[in-house]
Amino acid sequence: MSISEEIQPMEVSSPINQYESSFLEESNIKLIESEIQQQKMLLDAYKLFKDNFSTVSSTDCIDKDVAYIERRKQRKRKGLKDLKTKRKIILRILSPYFFNFKKFNIIFNIIK
Repeated sequence: MSISEEIQPMEVSSPINQYESSFLEESNIKLIESEIQQQKMLLDAYKLFKDNFSTVSSTDCIDKDVAYIERRKQRKRKGLKDLKTKRKIILRILSPYFFNFKKFNIIFNIIK
């Protein structure tokens, strides 16, 4: 007998080793299945992202910006109308007290 033959361990097929190997195989299968599931989820998320955002073109963004600016202008106009009506109400209240047109004009300019 040579030395290399003596050192090599003998393979013993015991029920414990069979159980461990089957357990490792099952855990490897579960691990691979979970990785496949994760890859599927990532692919679905990518498809969803691509479907939703590839349809948006630059003109859509520009249209949205223009619409936003128009809404802001309308709000400002409405605010100015409200301010003008407040001025008119104040001037109607104060007008009987100021018969002199110059004084009335000065107060009107201050209120502006």
